[in-house]
Amino acid sequence: MTGLESSQITELSDELEKLTTQEVREVIQDFGDEESLRSPDSKKGRIRGHIRESEGKKRVDVVSTYVNKLYPEDQRLKRMNNILSSSGYKLDFVGDEIKLIKSRTEGQKERQEEHKNYIEKNAPSDTVKNLKNARHHFLKEEYEIVCSQLRKSLENLTNGDYNNALDELVSEGLIQDSNDNRSTLDREILYMSYAYNSTIGSHDSAKDPKPYKEQSEFSLVLTEETIYFILQKISEANRKGVNLERWTN
Repeated sequence: MTGLESSQITELSDELEKLTTQEVREVIQDFGDEESLRSPDSKKGRIRGHIRESEGKKRVDVVSTYVNKLYPEDQRLKRMNNILSSSGYKLDFVGDEIKLIKSRTEGQKERQEEHKNYIEKNAPSDTVKNLKNARHHFLKEEYEIVCSQLRKSLENLTNGDYNNALDELVSEGLIQDSNDNRSTLDREILYMSYAYNSTIGSHDSAKDPKPYKEQSEFSLVLTEETIYFILQKISEANRKGVNLERWTN
């Protein structure tokens, strides 16, 4: 594993120093690294040296084992992932354990940033504002508000009726419609994000289940990509000289 820089290993060691000396010893013994046990370094120095000297999959396993010894709370996990942000790796739960895993590729990040910039440049200002609000509330773990803002971001693309506006794209030959209940084409998938947000983001009763993190994160990605696709189709209409009346200019 080459993703971790020396400075990141040092910062991880600073956090892992909260382990007891015995816990550090147990991790080192688990991997049979007796040389690290004999090191005259401080506890933090032993941890740093152990991570640095481990390579490839072993380094992944060593870091994961140390972190699981900490039984980290969410805030501590976030702190460690801030340290790892540029390494291509992150710490996350895999089952009941914390594992060091690969994060998104640079290509995925670049594509997401490209789509985000396109939306901010071409979408109505209210839609852009709704998406920014959704991301803000996602970080604050206010997932019901996230879904509500995402629903509004789609509504603000139109002159009032999202479902009716999709029909216009179909009638102008810009998107496909399955016309039956057995298949899913453009119109169905474009409507899905609106229907999903309208369901999990609209709870009138305190007894109703609230959206959780994975739902709102999925919906955030789905909605942004839906908006990107629709903006591409509106651009296509403009190139063809098609006047769309149900979409906000």
